[in-house]
Amino acid sequence: METNSKELIVQGFTFNDFMENTYVLGERGGEVCVIDPGCNSDEEWSTLCQFLAKEGCKPVAILLTHGHLDHIFGVERARTAWGVPVAMHPGDLPLVERAQAQAQMWGLKLGNVRPPELELTDGQMLGLAGCSIRVIHTPGHSPGGVCLYLQAHDLLFAGDTLFNGSVGRTDLPGGDYVTLIDSIQTRLMPLPDNTLVLSGHGPQTTIGQERAHNPFLAG
Repeated sequence: METNSKELIVQGFTFNDFMENTYVLGERGGEVCVIDPGCNSDEEWSTLCQFLAKEGCKPVAILLTHGHLDHIFGVERARTAWGVPVAMHPGDLPLVERAQAQAQMWGLKLGNVRPPELELTDGQMLGLAGCSIRVIHTPGHSPGGVCLYLQAHDLLFAGDTLFNGSVGRTDLPGGDYVTLIDSIQTRLMPLPDNTLVLSGHGPQTTIGQERAHNPFLAG
């Protein structure tokens, strides 16, 4: 999926065995952020790098919506290759610290993942890659889960908080269903109906569509 408004570029890729969505956000031919780099093979890494080269994009930061394994497979490779900082809410630091052990439990390989250099906090405004991005803390799927909101473009990167017709799972360590639903209802549902929602898995949706039809938000 690719969306352009003036110089804005938003490109999604689906990577790894968990079908995770990685996004490139920023200016075509300029600076970009990479959100949740889940590339877990040489082929996936090459796909991402080829796109950046083709569009003339320069990564300036890696933004993590949360610290689960499938969203950080490519973090170390990317931060080393690009020399850019990683930003994440501190509530998910324990997940990153346990990521290598979790990968082994799934029969997957993952090297050591260093802690993020930067902290994301609720309400924080990020001026990156030509974009104004508001951090919205949405715990429930994980303690430090966040969504990234671009009000000027009616665009929300929802991580694993909200999906098309569903919500994030809460049966993993640190997950809590009541907290998740409260996060969605109080932090995301007040956004305009036409806000495009790009999730960590699956197809895009809108806030209006989920408000009207998501069975987990009924009542």
